[in-house]
Amino acid sequence: GHGVSRAARTVWLLGLTQIIGFGAVYYCFAILAKDISHEFGWSQAQFFGCVSLGLAAGGLTASFAGQAFDRYGAANLMTVGSILMSVALVGAAWAPNGVLFAIALVVANIVSTLVLYDAAFTSLVQLSPLDGSRRIVYLTLIAGFASSIFWPLTTTLNENFGWRTTLLMFAVVNMLVCAPAHALLSKWSREAKAKGDKFVAANSNEKQGSL
Repeated sequence: GHGVSRAARTVWLLGLTQIIGFGAVYYCFAILAKDISHEFGWSQAQFFGCVSLGLAAGGLTASFAGQAFDRYGAANLMTVGSILMSVALVGAAWAPNGVLFAIALVVANIVSTLVLYDAAFTSLVQLSPLDGSRRIVYLTLIAGFASSIFWPLTTTLNENFGWRTTLLMFAVVNMLVCAPAHALLSKWSREAKAKGDKFVAANSNEKQGSL
């Protein structure tokens, strides 16, 4: 029925945004590392130190993100996260020096806690509580293509346009694809919650009637 198709569409939409999210925040920097380091006069070790700092910052904020998903709804925060991710990537693309680039990278990693796996898994469970765990498996399989898609894509874009334009393109994709996709999921999530609340209310009324 309609519910099944919506649940399936949810998995595919999240799969798409996870591929873009992981590609734009993680995989692309492994490929852009050499050119970015060269521009800022860094060694590869310094560049990956900067990436590690970003990952650590993301890890530290993950538990706060988890609490926020419960309070505000994961899909709602994913929409905000996609917009902030675009801003962070634009910041990295336009950074005039290494310090500002490093700050933008750290911000991107912190924001990623609002758009990547934890957020997506929570969204799935909030949208379809009964079979959320099964759908998480499908989502993980789809998102697994991020590296296979973004390695060649980033390499090609970087060779043709340079790393700054590549990051700008990824920022645009986050804004034009991920943000609207997450906004749609947010709308579905609100509709599902409204239905659930009605269902709960109807059941409790029946129980009271039968006592």
